[in-house]
Amino acid sequence: MKNTTGADRIHQAFHEIALLRSSNECQPSRNLALRAIRAFQSKRFQDTYHDLLASEAFGPACNFFFTELYGDQDFSQRDREFERIAKSIERMFPRSILEVAVDLAELHALTELLDTRMAETIESLGYRPDQVPLDNATYTLAWRMSQLSAQRTQQLKMVLDLGKRLERITTTRGIRLTLKAMRLPARAANLAALQGFLEKGFETFSELAQLKGRTDLFLKIIQEREETWLRSLDGPS
Repeated sequence: MKNTTGADRIHQAFHEIALLRSSNECQPSRNLALRAIRAFQSKRFQDTYHDLLASEAFGPACNFFFTELYGDQDFSQRDREFERIAKSIERMFPRSILEVAVDLAELHALTELLDTRMAETIESLGYRPDQVPLDNATYTLAWRMSQLSAQRTQQLKMVLDLGKRLERITTTRGIRLTLKAMRLPARAANLAALQGFLEKGFETFSELAQLKGRTDLFLKIIQEREETWLRSLDGPS
């Protein structure tokens, strides 16, 4: 039996994403529901972490999580770049960089699946997000009907694991020089989005790690607030 490589896992994740996106794009109402869900989740993140976003100590890391993981922007360009050079990442770069790429790919695949399931449920409720903004009551109802609590908990674990990996690569010898050396080749190969993510993640967590224990504190705050939000959606046990 063939061993599954990091590149295989990246390709599998993006294959799943492509199938979901292809299906969703054929259904205008589904796309409207998806956009409404992501806008709702983006605003929720901004509200939940308004203090961290405004913080000098945690602002850059929180903004990185928001723009790169929790935001409602289109990640398709960066996703395609990751998939296109999956084998190159595996062959040319340290394992720590490959692990970040695998984590990000699998996190996006799970996020795409969960958001799609939520959109399907909202559609089944007859809700029209193009007519009325998605509110907390409708989102919570769709959450409970979708029964996604366990998968959302797994999603949070993946986000936290990705944060820990990004911190670890800041201590890997030669990574800063490697990333700088990648700039021109990446631009020439139309991999600017991928390069930007790697550099931004490295610099953000390098800065965060300058003070001992600050990365752990940041990730602990994320974990506690997200778990509180998940419990509120699930309701009384």
